[in-house]
Amino acid sequence: MEKHGFLKNRTGFPPKLPLSSITNPKPTTKDGTHFREHLRLELEEALKEYTKPDGSDYNLYTDGLKIYTTIDSRLQHFAEKAAEAEMRRIQANYFKQAKKDKLTKSYGSNDLLNQQVKQADRARTMRDRKASKEEVAKAMKTPVKMTILNWKTGLDIDTMLSPIDSVKYYLSLLNTGFLAVDYKTGKILAWVGGVNFKYAKFDHIKSRRQVGSTFKPVLYSQALESGIDPCKHWHNEHITYEEFDNWAPKNVDEQYGGYYNMEGAMRRSINTIAVQVILETEAEPVVEMAKRMGINSPIPKEAGIALGGVDLTLYEMVQRLFDHRQPGQSAHPSSCYQGDQGGRNPSRLCFAQAKILCRSCPKVHADMVRFSPHPGHRGQRWNGAPTAQAILRKRTRSRKNRHFQRQP
Repeated sequence: MEKHGFLKNRTGFPPKLPLSSITNPKPTTKDGTHFREHLRLELEEALKEYTKPDGSDYNLYTDGLKIYTTIDSRLQHFAEKAAEAEMRRIQANYFKQAKKDKLTKSYGSNDLLNQQVKQADRARTMRDRKASKEEVAKAMKTPVKMTILNWKTGLDIDTMLSPIDSVKYYLSLLNTGFLAVDYKTGKILAWVGGVNFKYAKFDHIKSRRQVGSTFKPVLYSQALESGIDPCKHWHNEHITYEEFDNWAPKNVDEQYGGYYNMEGAMRRSINTIAVQVILETEAEPVVEMAKRMGINSPIPKEAGIALGGVDLTLYEMVQRLFDHRQPGQSAHPSSCYQGDQGGRNPSRLCFAQAKILCRSCPKVHADMVRFSPHPGHRGQRWNGAPTAQAILRKRTRSRKNRHFQRQP
Protein backbone atom coordinates (compact mmCIF):
# COMPACT_ATOMS: atom_id res chain seq x y z
CA MET A 1 0.00 0.00 0.00
CA GLU A 2 2.91 2.33 0.68
CA LYS A 3 4.41 1.47 -2.73
CA HIS A 4 1.25 2.56 -4.58
CA GLY A 5 0.79 5.76 -2.61
CA PHE A 6 -2.00 4.75 -0.28
CA LEU A 7 0.21 5.18 2.77
CA LYS A 8 2.35 8.30 2.99
CA ASN A 9 5.15 9.02 5.42
CA ARG A 10 4.65 5.60 6.99
CA THR A 11 8.16 4.28 6.50
CA GLY A 12 8.73 1.12 8.46
CA PHE A 13 5.03 0.41 8.94
CA PRO A 14 4.02 -1.76 10.69
CA PRO A 15 6.62 -1.09 13.38
CA LYS A 16 8.68 -4.01 14.62
CA LEU A 17 7.81 -4.38 18.26
CA PRO A 18 10.64 -5.19 20.65
CA LEU A 19 10.52 -8.67 22.12
CA SER A 20 10.10 -7.22 25.60
CA SER A 21 6.66 -5.89 24.63
CA ILE A 22 5.26 -9.43 24.48
CA THR A 23 3.21 -10.05 27.57
CA ASN A 24 2.22 -13.25 29.33
CA PRO A 25 -0.02 -15.04 26.79
CA LYS A 26 -3.55 -15.79 27.89
CA PRO A 27 -4.40 -19.51 28.17
CA THR A 28 -6.59 -20.96 25.46
CA THR A 29 -8.91 -23.93 25.41
CA LYS A 30 -6.67 -26.06 23.18
CA ASP A 31 -5.18 -29.38 24.22
CA GLY A 32 -3.19 -29.49 27.44
CA THR A 33 -4.22 -26.13 28.86
CA HIS A 34 -4.11 -27.26 32.49
CA PHE A 35 -0.76 -28.92 31.83
CA ARG A 36 0.67 -25.80 30.22
CA GLU A 37 -0.31 -23.77 33.26
CA HIS A 38 1.29 -26.37 35.53
CA LEU A 39 4.41 -26.36 33.36
CA ARG A 40 4.57 -22.56 33.37
CA LEU A 41 4.66 -22.50 37.17
CA GLU A 42 7.18 -25.33 37.26
CA LEU A 43 9.49 -23.62 34.77
CA GLU A 44 9.34 -20.23 36.46
CA GLU A 45 10.56 -21.93 39.61
CA ALA A 46 13.22 -24.00 37.78
CA LEU A 47 14.62 -21.02 35.85
CA LYS A 48 15.55 -19.30 39.12
CA GLU A 49 18.50 -21.69 39.30
CA TYR A 50 19.95 -20.54 35.95
CA THR A 51 21.36 -17.31 34.59
CA LYS A 52 22.19 -16.09 31.09
CA PRO A 53 25.81 -15.66 29.95
CA ASP A 54 25.61 -11.97 30.87
CA GLY A 55 24.55 -12.89 34.41
CA SER A 56 20.94 -11.74 34.10
CA ASP A 57 17.97 -13.94 34.86
CA TYR A 58 16.05 -15.87 32.21
CA ASN A 59 12.60 -14.64 31.21
CA LEU A 60 10.29 -17.46 30.21
CA TYR A 61 8.34 -15.27 27.77
CA THR A 62 10.97 -13.07 26.13
CA ASP A 63 14.23 -15.03 25.94
CA GLY A 64 13.24 -17.42 23.14
CA LEU A 65 13.52 -20.54 25.28
CA LYS A 66 12.41 -23.81 23.71
CA ILE A 67 10.90 -26.27 26.17
CA TYR A 68 10.58 -29.90 25.12
CA THR A 69 8.06 -31.80 27.23
CA THR A 70 7.33 -35.49 27.61
CA ILE A 71 3.66 -35.06 26.68
CA ASP A 72 2.45 -37.28 23.83
CA SER A 73 0.18 -34.97 21.81
CA ARG A 74 -1.94 -37.83 20.49
CA LEU A 75 -2.49 -39.36 23.93
CA GLN A 76 -3.20 -35.91 25.33
CA HIS A 77 -5.85 -35.24 22.68
CA PHE A 78 -7.56 -38.60 23.15
CA ALA A 79 -7.39 -38.31 26.95
CA GLU A 80 -9.15 -34.94 26.89
CA LYS A 81 -11.82 -36.16 24.49
CA ALA A 82 -12.42 -39.27 26.58
CA ALA A 83 -12.65 -37.23 29.79
CA GLU A 84 -15.15 -34.83 28.20
CA ALA A 85 -17.33 -37.62 26.84
CA GLU A 86 -17.34 -39.57 30.10
CA MET A 87 -18.06 -36.51 32.22
CA ARG A 88 -21.04 -35.60 30.01
CA ARG A 89 -22.49 -39.03 30.70
CA ILE A 90 -21.82 -38.80 34.44
CA GLN A 91 -23.15 -35.23 34.58
CA ALA A 92 -26.43 -36.27 32.94
CA ASN A 93 -26.85 -39.08 35.46
CA TYR A 94 -26.04 -36.70 38.31
CA PHE A 95 -28.69 -34.17 37.29
CA LYS A 96 -31.17 -36.98 36.76
CA GLN A 97 -30.56 -38.38 40.23
CA ALA A 98 -30.64 -34.93 41.87
CA LYS A 99 -33.97 -34.21 40.20
CA LYS A 100 -35.37 -37.52 41.41
CA ASP A 101 -34.22 -36.95 44.99
CA LYS A 102 -35.92 -33.70 45.96
CA LEU A 103 -33.99 -33.46 49.24
CA THR A 104 -30.64 -33.36 47.42
CA LYS A 105 -29.31 -30.02 46.21
CA SER A 106 -27.24 -30.43 43.06
CA TYR A 107 -25.03 -27.50 44.10
CA GLY A 108 -24.17 -29.05 47.46
CA SER A 109 -25.58 -27.01 50.33
CA ASN A 110 -26.88 -23.55 51.12
CA ASP A 111 -23.79 -22.84 53.22
CA LEU A 112 -21.53 -23.55 50.25
CA LEU A 113 -23.77 -21.46 48.00
CA ASN A 114 -23.72 -18.46 50.34
CA GLN A 115 -19.96 -18.70 50.66
CA GLN A 116 -19.47 -18.68 46.88
CA VAL A 117 -22.00 -15.87 46.35
CA LYS A 118 -20.07 -13.65 48.78
CA GLN A 119 -16.89 -14.30 46.80
CA ALA A 120 -18.51 -13.55 43.42
CA ASP A 121 -16.98 -10.63 41.50
CA ARG A 122 -20.30 -8.81 41.20
CA ALA A 123 -20.96 -8.99 44.94
CA ARG A 124 -17.44 -7.88 45.86
CA THR A 125 -17.59 -4.97 43.41
CA MET A 126 -20.86 -3.75 44.91
CA ARG A 127 -19.51 -4.05 48.44
CA ASP A 128 -16.45 -2.02 47.42
CA ARG A 129 -18.88 0.67 46.22
CA LYS A 130 -20.45 0.69 49.70
CA ALA A 131 -23.71 -0.94 48.54
CA SER A 132 -26.02 -2.23 51.26
CA LYS A 133 -26.67 -5.93 51.85
CA GLU A 134 -30.19 -5.53 50.47
CA GLU A 135 -28.88 -3.97 47.24
CA VAL A 136 -26.30 -6.74 46.80
CA ALA A 137 -28.92 -9.45 47.44
CA LYS A 138 -31.33 -7.87 44.94
CA ALA A 139 -28.64 -7.56 42.27
CA MET A 140 -27.59 -11.19 42.71
CA LYS A 141 -31.18 -12.32 42.13
CA THR A 142 -31.82 -10.12 39.07
CA PRO A 143 -31.42 -11.92 35.70
CA VAL A 144 -28.78 -10.42 33.39
CA LYS A 145 -27.26 -11.35 30.04
CA MET A 146 -24.29 -13.67 30.47
CA THR A 147 -22.30 -16.36 28.69
CA ILE A 148 -22.04 -19.71 30.40
CA LEU A 149 -20.66 -23.13 29.61
CA ASN A 150 -23.07 -25.61 28.01
CA TRP A 151 -22.12 -28.85 29.74
CA LYS A 152 -23.78 -30.94 27.01
CA THR A 153 -21.62 -29.57 24.20
CA GLY A 154 -18.65 -27.98 25.97
CA LEU A 155 -19.34 -24.71 24.09
CA ASP A 156 -20.35 -21.22 25.20
CA ILE A 157 -24.02 -20.28 25.29
CA ASP A 158 -25.62 -16.84 25.74
CA THR A 159 -28.54 -16.72 28.15
CA MET A 160 -30.44 -14.67 30.73
CA LEU A 161 -29.59 -15.83 34.23
CA SER A 162 -29.33 -14.31 37.68
CA PRO A 163 -25.83 -14.31 39.20
CA ILE A 164 -26.94 -16.52 42.08
CA ASP A 165 -28.39 -19.06 39.63
CA SER A 166 -25.14 -19.04 37.67
CA VAL A 167 -23.27 -19.85 40.90
CA LYS A 168 -25.67 -22.75 41.52
CA TYR A 169 -25.13 -23.96 37.99
CA TYR A 170 -21.34 -24.02 38.18
CA LEU A 171 -21.39 -25.62 41.63
CA SER A 172 -23.50 -28.40 40.12
CA LEU A 173 -20.98 -29.20 37.38
CA LEU A 174 -18.76 -32.21 38.02
CA ASN A 175 -15.11 -32.33 37.03
CA THR A 176 -12.26 -34.79 36.87
CA GLY A 177 -8.51 -35.25 36.55
CA PHE A 178 -6.55 -37.71 34.40
CA LEU A 179 -2.83 -38.46 34.46
CA ALA A 180 -0.90 -40.96 32.33
CA VAL A 181 2.73 -41.78 33.16
CA ASP A 182 5.27 -44.15 31.61
CA TYR A 183 6.03 -46.33 34.63
CA LYS A 184 9.50 -47.26 33.31
CA THR A 185 10.78 -43.70 32.99
CA GLY A 186 8.35 -41.60 35.02
CA LYS A 187 7.64 -39.39 32.01
CA ILE A 188 4.21 -37.79 31.96
CA LEU A 189 2.40 -38.65 28.72
CA ALA A 190 -1.02 -37.03 29.27
CA TRP A 191 -2.29 -34.47 31.78
CA VAL A 192 -5.99 -33.55 31.96
CA GLY A 193 -6.61 -31.22 34.87
CA GLY A 194 -10.29 -30.64 34.12
CA VAL A 195 -12.99 -30.62 31.48
CA ASN A 196 -12.79 -26.93 30.52
CA PHE A 197 -9.94 -24.62 31.53
CA LYS A 198 -11.80 -21.43 30.58
CA TYR A 199 -14.53 -21.99 33.17
CA ALA A 200 -12.68 -24.21 35.65
CA LYS A 201 -8.99 -23.37 36.01
CA PHE A 202 -8.64 -25.46 39.15
CA ASP A 203 -6.32 -28.40 38.37
CA HIS A 204 -7.88 -31.61 39.66
CA ILE A 205 -4.63 -33.52 39.30
CA LYS A 206 -3.25 -31.41 42.15
CA SER A 207 -6.42 -31.30 44.24
CA ARG A 208 -6.63 -33.41 47.38
CA ARG A 209 -9.34 -36.07 47.61
CA GLN A 210 -9.87 -39.02 49.93
CA VAL A 211 -8.16 -41.96 48.25
CA GLY A 212 -9.88 -44.88 49.99
CA SER A 213 -8.50 -48.37 49.53
CA THR A 214 -5.93 -47.28 46.93
CA PHE A 215 -3.78 -46.36 49.93
CA LYS A 216 -3.62 -49.98 51.15
CA PRO A 217 -0.55 -50.97 49.08
CA VAL A 218 1.42 -48.39 51.08
CA LEU A 219 0.32 -50.14 54.27
CA TYR A 220 1.26 -53.58 53.00
CA SER A 221 4.61 -52.31 51.70
CA GLN A 222 5.51 -51.15 55.19
CA ALA A 223 4.22 -54.39 56.70
CA LEU A 224 6.49 -56.40 54.43
CA GLU A 225 9.45 -54.16 55.14
CA SER A 226 8.88 -54.44 58.89
CA GLY A 227 9.36 -58.19 58.62
CA ILE A 228 5.82 -59.57 58.69
CA ASP A 229 5.81 -62.96 56.95
CA PRO A 230 3.92 -62.73 53.63
CA CYS A 231 2.69 -66.26 54.32
CA LYS A 232 0.99 -65.23 57.56
CA HIS A 233 -2.79 -65.56 57.45
CA TRP A 234 -5.21 -63.23 59.20
CA HIS A 235 -8.72 -63.96 60.36
CA ASN A 236 -11.37 -62.01 58.46
CA GLU A 237 -13.58 -61.17 61.43
CA HIS A 238 -15.65 -58.18 62.48
CA ILE A 239 -13.87 -56.69 65.50
CA THR A 240 -14.88 -53.84 67.79
CA TYR A 241 -11.91 -51.87 69.14
CA GLU A 242 -12.81 -50.47 72.53
CA GLU A 243 -9.55 -48.48 72.73
CA PHE A 244 -10.74 -46.48 69.70
CA ASP A 245 -14.18 -45.51 71.06
CA ASN A 246 -15.74 -48.84 70.01
CA TRP A 247 -14.61 -48.42 66.40
CA ALA A 248 -15.86 -51.41 64.39
CA PRO A 249 -14.63 -51.22 60.76
CA LYS A 250 -16.68 -53.23 58.26
CA ASN A 251 -15.96 -54.80 54.92
CA VAL A 252 -17.71 -53.20 51.97
CA ASP A 253 -19.66 -56.38 51.20
CA GLU A 254 -20.09 -57.12 54.93
CA GLN A 255 -18.86 -60.66 54.31
CA TYR A 256 -16.67 -62.22 56.98
CA GLY A 257 -14.99 -65.52 57.72
CA GLY A 258 -11.92 -67.36 56.47
CA TYR A 259 -8.25 -66.50 56.59
CA TYR A 260 -6.25 -64.40 54.13
CA ASN A 261 -2.63 -63.49 53.70
CA MET A 262 -1.73 -59.92 52.79
CA GLU A 263 -1.92 -60.50 49.06
CA GLY A 264 -5.39 -61.97 49.27
CA ALA A 265 -6.53 -59.24 51.67
CA MET A 266 -5.29 -56.53 49.31
CA ARG A 267 -6.81 -58.13 46.22
CA ARG A 268 -10.23 -58.24 47.86
CA SER A 269 -9.71 -54.97 49.76
CA ILE A 270 -10.64 -56.55 53.09
CA ASN A 271 -10.89 -53.75 55.63
CA THR A 272 -10.85 -55.89 58.77
CA ILE A 273 -7.44 -57.35 57.92
CA ALA A 274 -6.00 -53.98 56.89
CA VAL A 275 -6.82 -52.66 60.37
CA GLN A 276 -5.18 -55.68 62.03
CA VAL A 277 -2.05 -55.13 59.95
CA ILE A 278 -1.69 -51.43 60.80
CA LEU A 279 -2.19 -52.14 64.49
CA GLU A 280 0.74 -54.55 64.27
CA THR A 281 2.99 -52.25 62.22
CA GLU A 282 1.74 -49.03 63.87
CA ALA A 283 0.68 -45.97 61.92
CA GLU A 284 3.83 -43.85 62.11
CA PRO A 285 6.05 -46.19 60.02
CA VAL A 286 3.29 -46.33 57.39
CA VAL A 287 3.28 -42.53 57.19
CA GLU A 288 7.07 -42.55 56.82
CA MET A 289 6.80 -45.10 54.00
CA ALA A 290 4.30 -42.86 52.22
CA LYS A 291 6.71 -39.92 52.47
CA ARG A 292 9.51 -42.02 51.03
CA MET A 293 7.22 -42.84 48.12
CA GLY A 294 6.93 -39.14 47.34
CA ILE A 295 3.65 -38.36 49.10
CA ASN A 296 4.01 -34.90 50.64
CA SER A 297 0.45 -34.21 51.76
CA PRO A 298 -0.15 -34.38 55.53
CA ILE A 299 -1.21 -37.84 56.71
CA PRO A 300 -2.69 -38.42 60.19
CA LYS A 301 -0.84 -40.96 62.28
CA GLU A 302 -3.86 -43.03 63.18
CA ALA A 303 -5.26 -46.47 62.36
CA GLY A 304 -7.94 -45.04 60.06
CA ILE A 305 -5.41 -44.49 57.28
CA ALA A 306 -5.46 -48.26 56.72
CA LEU A 307 -8.91 -47.78 55.18
CA GLY A 308 -7.85 -44.79 53.10
CA GLY A 309 -8.82 -41.95 55.41
CA VAL A 310 -6.20 -39.80 53.68
CA ASP A 311 -6.54 -36.78 51.40
CA LEU A 312 -4.00 -36.98 48.57
CA THR A 313 -3.61 -35.66 45.04
CA LEU A 314 -3.87 -37.71 41.88
CA TYR A 315 -0.25 -36.76 41.17
CA GLU A 316 0.84 -38.35 44.44
CA MET A 317 -1.23 -41.48 43.85
CA VAL A 318 0.31 -42.00 40.41
CA GLN A 319 3.68 -41.57 42.12
CA ARG A 320 2.70 -44.31 44.56
CA LEU A 321 1.62 -46.66 41.77
CA PHE A 322 4.93 -46.03 40.02
CA ASP A 323 6.73 -47.27 43.13
CA HIS A 324 4.98 -50.63 42.93
CA ARG A 325 5.74 -51.11 39.24
CA GLN A 326 9.45 -50.47 39.89
CA PRO A 327 10.28 -52.78 42.84
CA GLY A 328 12.23 -51.07 45.59
CA GLN A 329 12.57 -47.73 43.81
CA SER A 330 10.74 -44.43 43.72
CA ALA A 331 10.86 -41.73 41.04
CA HIS A 332 9.00 -38.47 40.65
CA PRO A 333 6.88 -38.10 37.49
CA SER A 334 8.60 -35.72 35.08
CA SER A 335 6.79 -33.25 32.83
CA CYS A 336 9.74 -31.63 31.04
CA TYR A 337 13.24 -32.78 30.38
CA GLN A 338 15.09 -30.21 28.29
CA GLY A 339 15.26 -26.52 27.56
CA ASP A 340 17.49 -24.60 25.19
CA GLN A 341 18.02 -21.10 23.88
CA GLY A 342 19.08 -20.54 20.29
CA GLY A 343 20.10 -24.14 19.80
CA ARG A 344 22.17 -24.27 22.99
CA ASN A 345 21.15 -26.64 25.73
CA PRO A 346 22.11 -25.08 29.09
CA SER A 347 20.79 -27.88 31.25
CA ARG A 348 17.95 -30.23 31.94
CA LEU A 349 15.36 -28.22 33.80
CA CYS A 350 13.44 -30.97 35.54
CA PHE A 351 13.72 -34.72 35.57
CA ALA A 352 12.72 -37.92 37.31
CA GLN A 353 15.16 -38.97 40.01
CA ALA A 354 15.04 -42.50 41.35
CA LYS A 355 15.72 -43.40 44.96
CA ILE A 356 15.84 -46.69 46.81
CA LEU A 357 12.82 -47.37 49.00
CA CYS A 358 13.73 -50.68 50.58
CA ARG A 359 17.12 -52.34 50.16
CA SER A 360 16.28 -55.23 52.46
CA CYS A 361 12.99 -56.31 50.84
CA PRO A 362 13.39 -59.42 48.66
CA LYS A 363 11.74 -59.53 45.24
CA VAL A 364 8.82 -61.54 46.59
CA HIS A 365 7.92 -58.53 48.74
CA ALA A 366 7.97 -56.22 45.75
CA ASP A 367 5.81 -58.60 43.72
CA MET A 368 3.43 -58.98 46.64
CA VAL A 369 2.18 -55.41 46.43
CA ARG A 370 1.71 -55.40 42.67
CA PHE A 371 -1.87 -55.34 41.51
CA SER A 372 -3.06 -58.59 39.96
CA PRO A 373 -5.50 -58.47 37.02
CA HIS A 374 -8.20 -60.50 38.76
CA PRO A 375 -8.44 -62.60 41.93
CA GLY A 376 -9.08 -65.68 39.80
CA HIS A 377 -5.82 -65.35 37.89
CA ARG A 378 -3.69 -67.04 40.52
CA GLY A 379 -0.27 -68.18 39.41
CA GLN A 380 -0.46 -66.55 35.99
CA ARG A 381 2.12 -64.12 34.73
CA TRP A 382 1.45 -60.42 34.43
CA ASN A 383 3.73 -58.28 32.26
CA GLY A 384 6.37 -61.00 32.43
CA ALA A 385 6.50 -61.10 36.24
CA PRO A 386 5.05 -64.00 38.26
CA THR A 387 2.45 -63.03 40.82
CA ALA A 388 3.28 -63.28 44.51
CA GLN A 389 0.86 -66.20 44.80
CA ALA A 390 2.87 -68.20 42.25
CA ILE A 391 6.07 -67.50 44.18
CA LEU A 392 4.49 -68.54 47.47
CA ARG A 393 3.18 -71.80 46.02
CA LYS A 394 6.72 -72.74 45.07
CA ARG A 395 7.78 -72.45 48.68
CA THR A 396 5.58 -75.22 49.96
CA ARG A 397 3.10 -77.84 48.82
CA SER A 398 0.79 -77.20 51.74
CA ARG A 399 -2.60 -75.56 51.09
CA LYS A 400 -2.20 -73.38 54.16
CA ASN A 401 0.09 -71.05 52.22
CA ARG A 402 -2.58 -70.12 49.69
CA HIS A 403 -3.92 -66.60 50.07
CA PHE A 404 -7.17 -67.91 51.53
CA GLN A 405 -8.05 -70.60 54.04
CA ARG A 406 -11.44 -71.68 55.19
CA GLN A 407 -12.15 -71.57 58.86
CA PRO A 408 -10.92 -74.69 60.63
